[in-house]
Amino acid sequence: MKKFLPKLQCRFMFVAGLFMLVVQLSQAAVYFSRTAGKWKQTNTWSTTGYGGAAALSTPGSAPGDVVLISGYKVTCDGTPANPILSVTISQNNATLFDTQLDILNTGPVTVLTVNSLAVTDNNRNTNIDISISASAILQVNG
Repeated sequence: MKKFLPKLQCRFMFVAGLFMLVVQLSQAAVYFSRTAGKWKQTNTWSTTGYGGAAALSTPGSAPGDVVLISGYKVTCDGTPANPILSVTISQNNATLFDTQLDILNTGPVTVLTVNSLAVTDNNRNTNIDISISASAILQVNG
């Protein structure tokens, strides 16, 4: 009986940890830029695709969100509640506009924390910019 109990506790801890991971990841979303705007405005984002319907929340509302910015200027002027899993800044969207991510400090220090950052122009002959103002921070962990 003594050998069985530690194995049962280990299995319980593994299953409980796996459940917590699944619950956390199931709340994450993929956000597409749908128009120029501020990071914390739902109208800037869609969870259905570029140009899709406005999202119900903003990137960083849940841990593990993925952000795809293309064809628009997005301004992050406040620290998201949670780190972002991945940010891709590209020209995948069929707009003729430049793509830009501005990180501004408008109060307490703005920190955008991401695990992965990718930038690509896909040969679209438009500009891709990342602008970080004084006292703002882009922290890439991966």
